[in-house]
Formats: sequence, structure tokens, C-alpha cells
Amino acid sequence: MPGISTFYTAEAATVPDLNPALRTMFNSWASVVPGGFTWQFPASCDIINSDTGALVGTFTPSAQTPVASTGTGGYEAPCGAQVAWKTSGIVGGRRTVGRTYIVPITAGNGTTSGVISSGCQSTIQNAANTFVSAVDHGIWSRPVTANPSHVPPIAGRGGAFNTVTAAQVNTKFVVLRSRRD
Repeated sequence: MPGISTFYTAEAATVPDLNPALRTMFNSWASVVPGGFTWQFPASCDIINSDTGALVGTFTPSAQTPVASTGTGGYEAPCGAQVAWKTSGIVGGRRTVGRTYIVPITAGNGTTSGVISSGCQSTIQNAANTFVSAVDHGIWSRPVTANPSHVPPIAGRGGAFNTVTAAQVNTKFVVLRSRRD
């Protein structure tokens, strides 16, 4: 089952290399994901203008060895956990929040009440907290083109980058059905 997780850092003269911190985080999560899955890390990364979304360059991050999942037991393919990446930013009248989905997680990480076990939640939360502390990363909100003829009219705005200040793992299982979840 292929998947992708996208992470952004602030534009700066020196672009921070997220790969080592990402590898540490995913390695911590490996025990809650059933065996047979592998996280790989990019050999090149794009640099975008946060206001327009235009590609303005690329850089080569440090090479990282892939991380293999190590969880044992069965799993329900569409069920997993979610990390909500919290910011203090507001864009378009809404709080800017990013999400990373960890799907699937092993069946042993659920409780008889139908929620994620506290042990699994702690494993994911601790790794996410460490990642937030280790690197400045954030949530990028795409620019919106004005469309005054739309009902209601759509006001245009530039893109925005907001730094992540905290991570939160919910006790509820998630099912990623579309890009909009």
C-alpha cells in the first residue's frame, strides 16, 4: 500500500534538513505499524515560494536508510492513527492545522472500547513531540485565486506558512478515504 507524507520548512537562506528527524520519528512509529511496510526518504527536495507556491529551487538532504515497520499481528487495512500538527496561524478565517496519517496500525493497538490504546497513543505522541522540538517545520496553506463571479464570491489570498508549535494524537481511529480527510 503506497502512501506519501509531505513536510514543509520555512523559507530561509539555509534550508533545514528534515530527513534525520523524520527518520527518527518514523523509526519510533515502526513498532505500531504491521511488518511489511517501509518508509523511504527523499534524495532531493523542492523549495517553494510560500506566497505563490512557485518552485524556486531544490536541495539535496542528507541520505537516510529506509525504516521498516516491525509491528506484529493482524490489522484492519483502512484503520490507523492521526497526528494533528498544531500552529498558531489563522488563514482564511480558520486555524491552520496539518495532519499525518499512520495507517494501518496493528490490531493489538486498539482497545475493546474501540479506541487507540494508551501505549500506542503515547508511542506516536512522544515521537511527534520529539520531531516538533528537533526541527522547525510548518504547515503551508496554498494561495487562492479570487473568483468574484462565484456564489458566494471567493476572495483571493496569498499562500501562508505557519510554524508547528505542538502535535496531538487523538484516541479515535481514523480512516483516510480521500485527500480531504
